[in-house]
Amino acid sequence: MDVHLHFDEKIPTFLDDFLRVSDKLHLTACMLTPFEHRKVVADAARKYPTQILPFGFVELDAPDVAQQVRALHDLGYRGLGELEFPGKPFIDRSYDPVYELANDYSWIVLFHT
Repeated sequence: MDVHLHFDEKIPTFLDDFLRVSDKLHLTACMLTPFEHRKVVADAARKYPTQILPFGFVELDAPDVAQQVRALHDLGYRGLGELEFPGKPFIDRSYDPVYELANDYSWIVLFHT
């Protein structure tokens, strides 16, 4: 079984709880991760690659969004997950650098519309 879920930094045992459940159910999750928590999830994904596929969450309108995407890639992230609430339509040309990087990395991109 494969799922996506949102990393929840408010739950101190989140990763341990997820790993216990995913082991029991034999599932792999695309773990949607806010940029500020990218390292903890990247570390867990390296330890548990059959259970965690790290997906980064970025704000499309952040002035350094392309730099964030590159940083996620450098940490081994596999895609972007649930891009949401952009200030402009998703097809606005200002977002092209993000989409071009995702394409260069052969990433999956999930949009929350």
